[in-house]
Order: sequence, then C-alpha cells, then structure tokens
Amino acid sequence: MMDEILNEKIIKLKKNLIKEIESFNADLLKVYPIENYVKLFDNYPETHSYDYILPEIKSYTQKIISISNKNILELYNQLLLLELIERNLPKIETEDLPESIKIIYRQNFQRITENIELKVEKEGFYLYENDKFLKDLGVCTKCLIPAGACKINVDRLSKKFLFKKGIKQFIKGLIYVFFSLRGFKPLYVMHTDSHDPSSIGDYTEEGFTRFFLRVAELLKIKTEIKGICCTGWLNDPKLSEVSPRLAYARRIFTDNGGVIFYIGPSEDAVRSALTKSETRRKLYQEGKYIPTDYLAIWSRKKLLEWAENKLSIR
Repeated sequence: MMDEILNEKIIKLKKNLIKEIESFNADLLKVYPIENYVKLFDNYPETHSYDYILPEIKSYTQKIISISNKNILELYNQLLLLELIERNLPKIETEDLPESIKIIYRQNFQRITENIELKVEKEGFYLYENDKFLKDLGVCTKCLIPAGACKINVDRLSKKFLFKKGIKQFIKGLIYVFFSLRGFKPLYVMHTDSHDPSSIGDYTEEGFTRFFLRVAELLKIKTEIKGICCTGWLNDPKLSEVSPRLAYARRIFTDNGGVIFYIGPSEDAVRSALTKSETRRKLYQEGKYIPTDYLAIWSRKKLLEWAENKLSIR
C-alpha cells in the first residue's frame, strides 16, 4: 500500500518537474532525455565511493548547464532521483536483502520524495558539489545501503593508512589485512548522513548495535564482503577522556575483535568534533585536544562472532 501511494506521488511530481523544465526550454528533455541520464549510472564500477562522479555524468550535466542554468539542472536532478526511485523500488523487494534493510530503503525513498514535493531544500542542494545530495543519490542508485545509524557502500580499503604512522603501523596493517581481513576489497565503508533524521536519531549506542546487527545479516548473504570500516574522529582513543559518552563508537570495534589505525588530524575532524561541544572547543583552544581521525576495521569473521553472541544473549 505504501509503495502504491509513493508511486502515485512520484508520477505526479515527475509531470510537474517536466512541465517546469519545458517551460524554460521546450526541447531540453528531447535533446537530453532523462532516460539517457539514468542509463549513465549503470556504467559505474562495482566498487566505488558514493561521492565518485563518473566523467560521462560530469560532461552530460555541463552540457545541460550550457543550454540552461544550474537551477534547471537542479530540477533535472530531482527528476533523476524520482526516476531512480521508481526504477529501484520494485527491485529492492526482490533482492536478497534483510527485511530490515528493505524497510529503511523505503523510508529513505519516501523522505527524498517528500522533500522534493515540499520543496524543503535550499538552492544548490541538488548539485553534485553538495555531499548531502550525493548521499541521497547514492541511496536512489543503491550504491549506498541505508542500514540505520549509518549508510554503507561496497568499496576497497585505501592503502594510505599503512603510511600514516611509521613502520610499526605499516607492518601491523599489512599483517591485519592479509591474515585477518584477507584482502583490501571488497568491504563495507560506513558513512554518517546528517541530512537523514531517522539515521541521526539512531546515532546512539543502542542504535549502533542495531546497525551492526543488520550489517551481520548482510554479511551472511554477501559472503564476498570481507568486513566493514570507517574513518573519523569518533574512533580516537582520546575520546575516552574528552567525551567518554561517545567512546562506544570505537569500543564496539575494539572490544570485539576490530582494530584501529592512526590517520591524523584533519579540518573535517576539527569542524565536526567542535561544532556541538563546548567542552571539546575549550580543550582545543587550550591545546589539550586535537580532533584526530582513526581508521576502524572489523573483519567479517569477528563481526559475525559478535553478532552471534549478541543474539544468543537476548
């Protein structure tokens, strides 16, 4: 029933968007049919980051801007999202996915559609330079899998972490990758999405537990996936002293067979860590705390063992 209502809404919104675009340029959708745009997304490699933009798509959108403007491209990209949802909503139902993941996909499709309907996004949202749009797009293309507190995509582990802190980390990293993880790819990479209220609402210790239990369900189905990883300041061991209530994000990895590796300070880490905490801002200004990124990795074997123990206790 929910899918039928959503489909009806999508059909109506598509008609309105087409009318808006044609009122500016009657031939734009004839020269650049939305179907051709959608097909370009089938050319992405199997493993890639959600924010990777195919060169053909960059070229295609630049051509659209050249005969219109960025405002029209935003309408065109809204039409793209609706086309992708319409195409992928029935596919989600038949794919080999946990039911809990299918439900979250539907919720995300509903949210994205309603935001287009209510015109809640600010000018510039539906452009490729906006990370929040790229995450919505990733969900609509199924590149990103919404799993609760975080969204995940299939990618490879970057080798850069091996060179971030001397020979000890290099050796430790190689040993872990080859003997525990058993390769650099494929694995799930975690992403937070501040634009998704239901995801942020699950950003608690209990929410993270539910998230990883869903990932464990996925791993049982996707046997080729070697594990899961994430990079960020929340993995910093220093948080146990600075913000102990946030230490669960790292401990769920390190207390259950996962490992962390030093990456280093970054502008994103500073901005994110200091935005909502007066305590961390004060310590940073006093030179007593520098937000630092760490890479956390959890192999499929250890994650599945944790999930099995967690479920057996319940």
